[in-house]
Amino acid sequence: QLVNGEAPASEEAVALTALEPEVASASMTKSCAPCHGSDGNGREVAAFPKLAGQRPDYFAASLAAYARGDRHSGIMEPIAAGLSSEQIRELAHHYESLESRPSSPALQQSVQSIERGQAIAQRGIPNQDVPARADCHGPSETPRHPNYPVLAGHHADYLTPHLTLFKQEQRGGTAYAHLMRRVAAGMNSEQMRDVA
Repeated sequence: QLVNGEAPASEEAVALTALEPEVASASMTKSCAPCHGSDGNGREVAAFPKLAGQRPDYFAASLAAYARGDRHSGIMEPIAAGLSSEQIRELAHHYESLESRPSSPALQQSVQSIERGQAIAQRGIPNQDVPARADCHGPSETPRHPNYPVLAGHHADYLTPHLTLFKQEQRGGTAYAHLMRRVAAGMNSEQMRDVA
C-alpha cells in the first residue's frame, strides 16, 4: 500500500536484487519510482522523501548508512545493501540532475504557523540554541556542505517525524547526524511542525 497506494502496481518496477548486475544500472530508477516518483519528486504521500535535486554526497552517504544498517528502514536497507558503490554514485548523480518541485502545501496549517516556521527557518530560535535551518540546508547562493540534505520541497509530514526521531536520538546513520540531534533537542513538537 505504501508503494502503490491507490494506483495500480507498476509493471515496470522490479526488485533491484532480482536483476543481473549489468541490467541493474539501466533499471535502478524504475525500482525507485514506485516510492519516489519517476521524476524523483515523490508522490503526494509523505512517507517517502523527494530525491530530485538532492545533493549527491548526502544521497550516497544515506544509501551507505541504510546498507550498513546504521539508518533504519525495512524498505531501504535491503535495497541499498544490493547496490554497488558505482550504482549508488549513478543514482546520486541522476537524482541530483532532476528538477525538484515543491510539495502541495499543508492545508491544515494556519498562516501563523507558517510564519513561525519561516522565522525558525530563516533566523532559528537563538534562546533555545536552535540555528536557522537555512544556515545548513539553504536555500542560499552560498554553497552548503555537500553532506547536508536539501530540505526545500519535502512534505511537512515527512520532515516532522524525522525531527522527532533526531530528538529521540533514533535517526541518523551519517557522520553528521549528531548535529541534527542537538538542533532537534532544542525544539518542541509545535516548532518542529511549524518549520517543517
